[in-house]
Amino acid sequence: MHEPIHQPIHEPVHELPEYEPASVLLEKIKEERLSAVPSTAQAGKKKLGKKYKELPPVDTTELPELPEGWVWVRLGEITNDIQYGYTAKAINEPIGPKMLRITDIQDNNVDWNNVPYCVIESNEEKKYLLNEGDLVFARTGATVGKSFLIKGKIPKSIFASYLIRIVLSKKVFEEYVYNFFQSYEYWKQILSNQLGIGQPNVNSQILSKIILPLPPLPEQQQIVEEIERRFSVLDEMEKAIDNSLKEAEQLRQSILKRAFEGKLVPQDPNDEPAEELLERIKEGKAKRESEKKVKKKGGR
Repeated sequence: MHEPIHQPIHEPVHELPEYEPASVLLEKIKEERLSAVPSTAQAGKKKLGKKYKELPPVDTTELPELPEGWVWVRLGEITNDIQYGYTAKAINEPIGPKMLRITDIQDNNVDWNNVPYCVIESNEEKKYLLNEGDLVFARTGATVGKSFLIKGKIPKSIFASYLIRIVLSKKVFEEYVYNFFQSYEYWKQILSNQLGIGQPNVNSQILSKIILPLPPLPEQQQIVEEIERRFSVLDEMEKAIDNSLKEAEQLRQSILKRAFEGKLVPQDPNDEPAEELLERIKEGKAKRESEKKVKKKGGR
């Protein structure tokens, strides 16, 4: 009888059909960026400026080999925009849009009811409005590098100055990139490149140079689905462990309670009663104190 075969977590999710290679996808993203700039190639180069600055090629000599059709890329190569947030005073009165801050992001969640508002000119507001699929990053402080993906319908909101927003190309699955930002490989790059000591920070140039593996688009979606499936299993395991720990603590307290009620071990009727034992202890203590006094008097 053969032993059952267990598939390791690092193996491919399952056999995939042939997809357009990520290298082709990357070229399409570059073409898409250029087509967004009017007129000639020369005008295009001029207007692209710093926003679409050509990034240094990825040095793959120390990087692991990728599956066929994948490619190593820098974050800046697959984004349409990397932008700092708006500087304004947070207010509780519902005047203007809400303003998302670093402190509003807790445990990968935002309670939009508690996010404050801010005053901003209408012509400025459009530049900072958050949209579904946007990724925001803490760029300074103790939580530098922490990210949050805007999902679903949210109140009309902009993002504060201590956050950086990344708008990914529509040819990239944002949840795939977001999941990479939770990985060890991402955090290793953030920690090794952050600036400052007392108040560490990461700027847009550092973010744009983050290196990540890019699979074909359909494979990105399948990877996210598989991550979510396996994470849901882990969540159930954590709940079971948490319940077991609570039950263990209740049992521990029950044992202690029984121990100090004299119910944990059998009682021997021939044992000296506790009252008599206590009385003997008191008598012994009184006798020792009396002997000490006698010795002191004799030594004078």
